[in-house]
Amino acid sequence: MRNISHYLLSIILFFTSSILHAEWHGFASAGAVWFSNDDADYVYNNLSSGAGHSHTVDWGLDSKFGLQWSARTHSAVRFNLQTVVARDAVNRFTPALTLANLAVDVNERFALTLGRTQNPNFLYSDHRHVNYALPWIRPPREVYGITSIFNYDGVQANIELDRQYNHSVKLIAGLAQAENAYSFDAGNSKNMLTASNMLYASLSRQSHHWLFKLSLETGRLSTENPQLSQALGYITDAALSQSMSLQDKEYQLMALGIKYDANDDLFLFELAHRQIEAYFGKRSGAYLTYGRRLGRWMPYVTIARTQTEVDDSLNPVAKNLYVSARDAVTTITLGTAYELTSQVTVKAEAQWSKPDANSGWAYANYQSSYPLAHPPEDILLSLGVSTVF
Repeated sequence: MRNISHYLLSIILFFTSSILHAEWHGFASAGAVWFSNDDADYVYNNLSSGAGHSHTVDWGLDSKFGLQWSARTHSAVRFNLQTVVARDAVNRFTPALTLANLAVDVNERFALTLGRTQNPNFLYSDHRHVNYALPWIRPPREVYGITSIFNYDGVQANIELDRQYNHSVKLIAGLAQAENAYSFDAGNSKNMLTASNMLYASLSRQSHHWLFKLSLETGRLSTENPQLSQALGYITDAALSQSMSLQDKEYQLMALGIKYDANDDLFLFELAHRQIEAYFGKRSGAYLTYGRRLGRWMPYVTIARTQTEVDDSLNPVAKNLYVSARDAVTTITLGTAYELTSQVTVKAEAQWSKPDANSGWAYANYQSSYPLAHPPEDILLSLGVSTVF
C-alpha cells in the first residue's frame, strides 16, 4: 500500500522543474500530560504507552512537528505534501507522510485527487494534526478513536453541489486502501492493520454559522497479530473462532457532525458508529463541546461517551477477548485556550474519566494490580502550546 504514495511522491519530485508557484507551511505543538492512575497508561489513537504507569509526565502524547508543501505546475494541477514527526506505535518519534497527492481542478466545482489524503469523516479531519486549529488540545478519542485508519491511498472526488450566498453543499467521495501500525505490548513489537476495498462519501452543508456533516464508509479490515492468533487457537468452536478473527472482515462506519460558530459561542457535536463482525464488536461514541470566547480566552467543556457492544456470554477464552477489546468510558473535560499571539495558542485541560467494569480498551499497558472489574475514577491533566508558521 505504501507504494502508491511513494510512486506519487516520485512523480511530484519529477515535475518540480515546471512549478509555477509553491508554498511552504509548518505547524508544531508541545505538551505535557499527567494521569492519576499508576496501573495503566492513558493513550491516544494508535499509541501504545503514555502518561500513568509508563511516564509520570508524558511529553510525547501531543508533541509533534509538521511541514506542508503545495505547488502548481498548471492553473488546474496541484501537488500537496505533508509530513509529520510524532510518536508512533513503538514509542519512537519518526516522520510519517500524511499527505502526498496530485489534485486536478476539472472546473471550479469539481476536483479529482490521486494519492494519499486524510480521513474525511469528521469535523476536524483536515486539521487533525494541526493542534493550533483545534478547539481542544486533542480531538475527543470517544469519536475520533472509533476508527484506526487515518491516511487513505486512492482516488477522491471533491464536488461542490450547491453554492449560494452564505450557503454551500459539498460532497467528498472516493475509493481507497489504507494501513496503520499498532502495538499490543506497550511498543515492544509492531502489528499492522490494513483496510481494502474502501468506499466512502462525506456530505457537508455550510449555512451561515452552521455546519452539518454526514459520512458513510465501508471496506474490509485485516491484521496479522500473533497474540490474537494464539488466543483464537484456544477456541475449539471453529465458527466462533472465525467470527472473532480479523481477516478480511467487512466493516461499516457512520459519522455525524454539527458545528455552530457565531459571535462568541462555539457548539460542537459529533456521533460515530463502527460495525464489524470481529472480536472487538460494535462501537459507538459521541461528544458535546461548548466554548465561550472571552477576548483572547476561550474556556470550554466537553462531555463524551464511548460504548462497545460485545457478547461475553461465551466460553472463557472468547469472553477474555471481548473484555480486552471493550471500550466503554464516560469523560467530562474542562479546558481553556489562550491566544498568546496570532500564531501561538496555549491550552490546558482537566479531564475526569470513569471506565465501565471490564472495559479493557479504555486505557493501555494495564498492570496486574489494576482493578479491571471495578475501575476507579481517573483524572488526566494536559498542558500544551501550539503554533503555525
